[in-house]
Amino acid sequence: MSMYIRNPFDSGGGGGKFISGTTTYTGNFYAVQVIADAVLNVTDSTKYVGNLTGDSLTGVTFPAGTVIYGVFTTLTLVSGKVIAYTT
Repeated sequence: MSMYIRNPFDSGGGGGKFISGTTTYTGNFYAVQVIADAVLNVTDSTKYVGNLTGDSLTGVTFPAGTVIYGVFTTLTLVSGKVIAYTT
C-alpha cells in the first residue's frame, strides 16, 4: 500500500492568524477560512483579493465555512471572523 504525502500547509502546518478586527494584516497567506460571515475590505474596485481576478469583491459577504485559496499579502476585514493560514 502506498502512502499519500500531504502538503503540511493543507492542514495549517505553516500556522495561521485569527482575525476578527478591522486592522490590516500583512503576511504570506495561502488560504482564508471564514469562521463567522465576513466582508473583506476592498476599497478600490480595481483591487482584488490575493491573486484572484475578475469582478470586484467589494461588498461580498462570504458565509461561515467558506475557504478562499490564493496568494494573499494583505487582509483587512469590514466585519466577521477569519483564520488566515500562512505559508
